[in-house]
Amino acid sequence: MSSANGGDMIGTSEAPPQKSKKKRRGRSLLLPVGALGAFILTGCGPAASTSSSSSAAAASASHLAAENSAIAAQSSAVAKLSADAAASSAAAESSAQAAQAAAESSAAAAAESSAQAVQAAAESSAAAASASEAAALAAQTAGQQNALGKAQDYLGYTSFSRTGLIKQLEYEGFSNADATYAVDNVNADWNEQAALKAKDYLGYTHFSHSGLVQQLEYDGFTPAQAAYGVHAAGL
Repeated sequence: MSSANGGDMIGTSEAPPQKSKKKRRGRSLLLPVGALGAFILTGCGPAASTSSSSSAAAASASHLAAENSAIAAQSSAVAKLSADAAASSAAAESSAQAAQAAAESSAAAAAESSAQAVQAAAESSAAAASASEAAALAAQTAGQQNALGKAQDYLGYTSFSRTGLIKQLEYEGFSNADATYAVDNVNADWNEQAALKAKDYLGYTHFSHSGLVQQLEYDGFTPAQAAYGVHAAGL
């Protein structure tokens, strides 16, 4: 370095000026105000977002569990209602079957009792009739017994009206009382006798309807018996 007087500087030299060094710092992140607010609201970063997702997943799982529980409860209620209905139906059916069985048993018992009563009444009536017949036979006179036997003989091979058979027995010598007794106790069906007599007539000769009716009435049959006999003979 030269001095003011132009002399040379001895062994020294002036160093060049150095630029001042600034310390480097990390770059600042400048965000808009709106973005900054959103950043703060969302939990200031990824950790807050993860926490929110976990909470939502837990809420969803809880809601699903609640729904499953409600469905299970509803299914249980429906199953209980179905079981109760089935039990009620089975009980009703069992009760109906028991009632039907009881009714059938009662009806069968009543029918059997009625049948037994009817049979007993019939047997009693038959016994009474038999006793009455025995008593009547015991009370018959010889003339009545013979007149009854003769009436049965006549009806065994030919047909008669009531009055015609009485007249025939009187012709045989029986009294009117004995002949009447015999005819009233011979148990003849006079409508059937009229039909047999009409068929006998038509077997060997010809008649008009009214002519045959008149012939049967002449033989002692009533108009009703004669009309029945002609109709039964097919005329």
